[in-house]
Formats: sequence, C-alpha cells, structure tokens
Amino acid sequence: MPGHGGAAAWPGPYTIGQLGAGVLTLLDDLGVEQAGYAGMSLGGMIGMWLACRAPDRIAALALVCTSAHLPPAAGWHDRAARVRAEGMSSVSAQVIGRWFTPSFAEREPAVVRSVRATLEQTDPEGYAGCCEAIAEMERTWLRFPQRTRSPAN
Repeated sequence: MPGHGGAAAWPGPYTIGQLGAGVLTLLDDLGVEQAGYAGMSLGGMIGMWLACRAPDRIAALALVCTSAHLPPAAGWHDRAARVRAEGMSSVSAQVIGRWFTPSFAEREPAVVRSVRATLEQTDPEGYAGCCEAIAEMERTWLRFPQRTRSPAN
C-alpha cells in the first residue's frame, strides 16, 4: 500500500482500481504471470478487484475480514482528514484496539506496542488515501468468474 511499510505515498485520494493496478504492476515487475492472492481488509477489497479485472492473473484467492462495501463513507473520510491533520498517532489506539483482543494485549503488550509503533510510522497521506479508497468501495454487484476444476484439483 502506498505509504505503508516504507513504500512511497502519493497524494490521495486513491481508488481500489489504482491499488489493484499497483499489484498487477508489481507482478509484472517480478515476472509473475499468475499468483495466489490473500488479502485482509483493504487487501481483500483489492483482491476482489483483481479477481474481477484480471482473473487470468489470480490462481487462488483468499479474502479475510473484508467486505464489498464498508459504510459509512463519511467515517472513512473523517479518518482520512484526521490523520492528515493530526498524524497517525491520532487513530492508532482505535485501530490497534480492533486488531487485538484485550486479553491478548494484556498477555503480549510488547507485541501490541511493536505493531502500534509500525502503524504510527505509516505515511499519513498513504493511510488517508487508502481510507478514501475504502470509503468509495462499493462492489456488492460483484460476480466472480466461474472456473471449472478437474478431478485432480
């Protein structure tokens, strides 16, 4: 994702199509014709786009904790504006609170601190642009291509 994990961010807003095209560019750059794809949350939304727009490139698809539509859009736009104005630390506690159960956080506080620190290093523009992509995601009309499987598969 732009702005995540040291990847450069560009000014948002982003679209799911732009993020999906980025995955295809990465596959092309690596010389990968077809790949298995697993995506969680926004990554799953991108996976849906890939499966519909480039099904020949996706050999297997795993969608985890995601949705074809995640309203309300205003909440995502508000989060984008907040991180642009106040930085990642303004949302990190809320985000981390969804990722870890209270019992895990109590048992493994160093893990939670480490993940939070990584989240807070995310470029706010990249994070905001991704929030805006989620806000505009509406794919409840999706119909994935049907594949036939041979008995050996």
